[in-house]
Amino acid sequence: MSDCLGGALVSEVLKGLIKEAKTVIDFKLLFEELASTMKIMIPLTEQIDTIQGNADFDFGDLKETIQRARKVVDKCQRTSGFTRNLRSQERLRESIRICSNGPTASSVPEFPSFGPTYHLKPLLPKDAKNLLIQFSSPLPPYTNSNEFEDLLNKDLVSTMTRLLPLTQKIDSLRDKLDHSSGELHELRDTIEQAHLLIHKFQSVRFYNKPKYARKIERINKAMVKFCGIDLQLLQFRDQLDLSLVVEGLGKRMDSLSVAPALPFFTDHLCSVPKLDKSPSPVGLDWPLMDLNKRFIDNPNVDTLVVSAPPGCGKTTLVTHLCNNAHVKRHFKHILFNVVSSTPNFRTIVQNLLQYNGHAPQTFENDTQAAVALRKLLEKLIEDGPVLLVLDDVWQGADSFLEKFRISILGNYKVLVTSRSEFQSFGPTYYLKPLEYENARALLVQWASPRNNASPDEYEHLLKKILKRCNGFPIVIEVIGRSLNGRSLNTWKGQVESWSQGETVLDSPPQPTNLLKLVPLGNEQEEGFYNEYLVTQHDILRELAIHQSGLEAFLERKRLNLEIREAQFPDWCLNQMEPIIINASLLSISTDDLFSSNWIEMECPNVETLILNISSQNFALPSFISGMKKLKVLIITNHGSYPTRLTRFSCLSLLPNLKRIRLEKVSVTSLDILHLLLVSLKKLSLVMCSFGEVFYDIEDETIDVSRALPSLQEIDIDYCYDLDELPYWVCEVVSLKTLSITNCNKLSLLPEAIGNLSSLQVLRLSSCINLSELPETVERLGQLQFLDISHCLGLRKLPLEIGKLQKLKKMSMRKCWRCELPDSVRSLEGLEVKCDEETGLVLWERLKPKMRSLRVHVEEIEHNLNLLHIITFTLQKTAVKFLMDSIENFDASNNNLRECFIDMGSFLKDQKIIASTIIDLWSGLYSKEDIICRNHLQDLASHNLLKLLPLGKNEYGDCFYNELLVKQDNVSREFAMHQCEKESVSILQRKRLNMDIQENKFPNWCLNLKQPIVLNASLLSISTDDSFTSCWVEMHCPDVEVLVLNLCSSNYALPNFNATMKKLKVVMIMNHGLEPTKLTNLSCLSSLPYLRRIRFEKGSITLHDIPKLELNNLEKLSLWLCHFDEPLNESEFDGSETLLQSLQEIEIDYCYNLVELPNWVSQVKLSITNCNKLRTLFEAIGNLRNLEMLRVVSCSSLFELPETIKILSNLRFLDVSGCFQLKRLPLEIGKLQKLKKISMRDCYRCELPDSVKNLENLEVKCDEGTVFLWVGFKPKMKNLIITEEEAEHNLNLLQLF
Repeated sequence: MSDCLGGALVSEVLKGLIKEAKTVIDFKLLFEELASTMKIMIPLTEQIDTIQGNADFDFGDLKETIQRARKVVDKCQRTSGFTRNLRSQERLRESIRICSNGPTASSVPEFPSFGPTYHLKPLLPKDAKNLLIQFSSPLPPYTNSNEFEDLLNKDLVSTMTRLLPLTQKIDSLRDKLDHSSGELHELRDTIEQAHLLIHKFQSVRFYNKPKYARKIERINKAMVKFCGIDLQLLQFRDQLDLSLVVEGLGKRMDSLSVAPALPFFTDHLCSVPKLDKSPSPVGLDWPLMDLNKRFIDNPNVDTLVVSAPPGCGKTTLVTHLCNNAHVKRHFKHILFNVVSSTPNFRTIVQNLLQYNGHAPQTFENDTQAAVALRKLLEKLIEDGPVLLVLDDVWQGADSFLEKFRISILGNYKVLVTSRSEFQSFGPTYYLKPLEYENARALLVQWASPRNNASPDEYEHLLKKILKRCNGFPIVIEVIGRSLNGRSLNTWKGQVESWSQGETVLDSPPQPTNLLKLVPLGNEQEEGFYNEYLVTQHDILRELAIHQSGLEAFLERKRLNLEIREAQFPDWCLNQMEPIIINASLLSISTDDLFSSNWIEMECPNVETLILNISSQNFALPSFISGMKKLKVLIITNHGSYPTRLTRFSCLSLLPNLKRIRLEKVSVTSLDILHLLLVSLKKLSLVMCSFGEVFYDIEDETIDVSRALPSLQEIDIDYCYDLDELPYWVCEVVSLKTLSITNCNKLSLLPEAIGNLSSLQVLRLSSCINLSELPETVERLGQLQFLDISHCLGLRKLPLEIGKLQKLKKMSMRKCWRCELPDSVRSLEGLEVKCDEETGLVLWERLKPKMRSLRVHVEEIEHNLNLLHIITFTLQKTAVKFLMDSIENFDASNNNLRECFIDMGSFLKDQKIIASTIIDLWSGLYSKEDIICRNHLQDLASHNLLKLLPLGKNEYGDCFYNELLVKQDNVSREFAMHQCEKESVSILQRKRLNMDIQENKFPNWCLNLKQPIVLNASLLSISTDDSFTSCWVEMHCPDVEVLVLNLCSSNYALPNFNATMKKLKVVMIMNHGLEPTKLTNLSCLSSLPYLRRIRFEKGSITLHDIPKLELNNLEKLSLWLCHFDEPLNESEFDGSETLLQSLQEIEIDYCYNLVELPNWVSQVKLSITNCNKLRTLFEAIGNLRNLEMLRVVSCSSLFELPETIKILSNLRFLDVSGCFQLKRLPLEIGKLQKLKKISMRDCYRCELPDSVKNLENLEVKCDEGTVFLWVGFKPKMKNLIITEEEAEHNLNLLQLF
């Protein structure tokens, strides 16, 4: 008995020793594995930390784990023998497990400042992804050498053969991308070891094969470890790099401005001038502070006049004041108008109305304009205080200023700049010239001598110059620029000339500094000067007038004649008629009241005639016919609308008239032909209107070659209603240059353009609707230069353009969609100017085939100086276009007009998901989704909005989250204006937009007795990030659609939602950086007609939704939402009765959705871009009515439940982008109604044999997935496989 006990005891002791020894051995292996892992991971995490310095990423969990593992390793190194117990071993195992998992979902980088996070799927090539799966499976036990040999041949040999070139390729690509190319060296070394092992295998004896089997097992473990840990960190580090690049790209995209289809520029009619990039003005700090105190912050002063002599900086001071941050916060609206010497009250009111989104109006008198101004200001003041700036008001404008004094209004101030005082209008702030120290600082800023002068001599010269400048900034700038960099002797000579009695401006050293050339961009072509502006300060203009006014009026070489209110100057009336004028340059300026009643004049020596006009009708003076020396005629209209010109016949038979320029006038083509201008060489038409009479029927009685025998150049620019060229242009055989630019309605050129045998230059830039050039262009044998830049609609060049052997220059910026025919290869010595995209797409491939081809890639520069020359004609055109479209919508009787006006309910500069708009229209007009989508396409076809697809027509199956809608601001403002026209009373409007800033409700809310009763059917409420959800009481009994645009981190729905008994659609859209915590959802409870709810970027609890008891809810959309609490299925008991009408759920980009609630929809279920969703619940099979199931881009989804086989009504299944999906349900073949499956990027997914039972199936997949289906094609009836190339569309960036 004792022997048995002793043996048992020894046996137990031995077992304990063996177990402990095994623990030590295991511990050693675990310790070595962890130490090796830390050696690799620590430098990688430090590298990631460096990247994190540029963005706010949450990488703390993994870093904390690594630090904890590091401490374990250090502690274990100090621990000896059997003290390494199981507890330490478990710690090691836990550390290794966490590290092996790699970065968690929470550690994926996010960019709140850029937008919501789109978790990218792994960036590994397909082979590398297959590698991870292949190595993750354990090796089978090695029972004999034959089994070992099979394993070696089938597994290791094929793997090594494939991986070695792959790792070399990856390293090469990473090196090009400026990543460390040696980061795969460990995997490559392991592959090399395996390669050597394979070669040695041939000579290995059978008794050594177990030894080599263990080596193979170690190699496989090393690969699994690398792919499971190292490769994930490398991928994560690279993903951070990519995310930073994407963030930068997003910021660049946000900074770009896309030109609209029509030239809308209402935003700049009365906008405050932008501060230029020149050095900040000297000496204005104190005046700015003083003006803020005396005027801006003084509630007792509503009007102020800033007065100073010309050139003191009045406009500069006021411009800086309006751009001051304090002033911009104080005033909701700042309106800036330049008045000048010809104040026109009606024109300024028209400006103000159009700037604020109203249609152009014509006033018969100033009283009508005053009424319109009052109404406008009353409306603007509802939003907040208004500041009106009237710049450069001249003496004698007292009555003009009084029209802007509207004393009954509060929160309205008027600031005037003038050389004079207007005591009856308001107090005067006197701006003094610069004191010596400031004047000296300004001069030093602009000027320094070329050679170093002694300090005393330099200071002496500065004092003498400043003494003559009298502290006027403009004079100091002109002199400083002229002397800058010139020799000291030049400085001395200039000062000496002043000492002899000359003034500063009598003989400036460099007259070119007396005006400024402002380029409109970087696309100036030689010989074309429409891309430049010329600006000049008033004082310099007056100097020029003064220099020409030293002689008697009738004897002056240059004469300016101003006619105000049909009153000629006294010197005209005091002369005996006819008046004889000896000037060679005559400038006549009239206002909008001029009735074209001229006095008789004789102007025998006039060579240049400039007519500055403003009236809507203007008859040319008959005395023009006596200007036999006239060479140049310039007619410029400064009014709001094109001027109708008459009495053209007075230009007939002028023998020397060579150039005619018409700006913003209305003419007909025959007006020009009938003139018989035999010497005319150039005709320029800028912003002209031709109307229907422009396209006159060909007049066979006129011989164009005799009527215009010398015409060599025609320049047509910004002529908005030019649909086609007049017939006679193609008969001017002498024509050498034809320039048609910015004519958006021009769609075709006539075939007869081939008759212009002398044409050398053809410019058609920025004609965005021009679709093609006629094939007859090949006959233009003398053509040397062709410019089609920014012709966005141009799809091809003439097939035989290569016949134009003299064509040496082409400009093709933004024409990458245009196809080049093969004949372009015949063009020798060709120079092409284009943007980078056009160069890469079209011309790079032709370089080897074309002799001496030179391609100059130029960056496109968007220069806002262009806006300074766009006047009201373009605004009138834009609004007329919109109004015509609206009228057409009314005639079509399909709700398009109403749908267009509804677009004003969304925020400015937003890209809207199409589903949002479709939900709105469906609720308001009870239309099917497909009809609402057609409305979107109809509006887009009228250029009233843009549709931006995020992929390849992913909205073909009634899902519209892959389509963005963008509307330019002018169209949006016009829609809002149309809404406001429906009713004068805000409370009676059908659509109402309420803007709440800093908890301040509009004045119309506060001035009414509460509760406020609104009659709107569509109510849009916008709040900023400071809103605290303190609502005023309202009753909204007729509201059917409620749109809430919010930005704050917490938001409580208003209680008055409960009064909206007709409410059908609710849209809650957060435009802030983080998800908004939504509360008070209970106010939506039991609303009887509520059918659609859309949450965007909200933080909610899913179990709140069934509790709302929305028995009629049909559709629920959740986009970028955060779900606060994990789902508790017990709380949803009975939810199927609470949401009995729910037919559709859309869940998109909800990053923390792990599993679905059980109250899902019955007809459509769409779950997209939810990267944490791993599986669908088994109960999904209960959705017997489910027809469409989309589970797209859910990168963690690995299986579909088998219960899907009982979804007997399922017609469409989409699992695209679910690249972890392992297989489809085994019995999926039972779904006899299933006709469409989308499986892009699902090449890992196994297809069960039952798919053979699916008849008439259409499958959409990518190149990597198509092989899954090809084998089934002979076995399946009418199987259609559509292979689509993966498309990466950058419009996706606009979504965020």
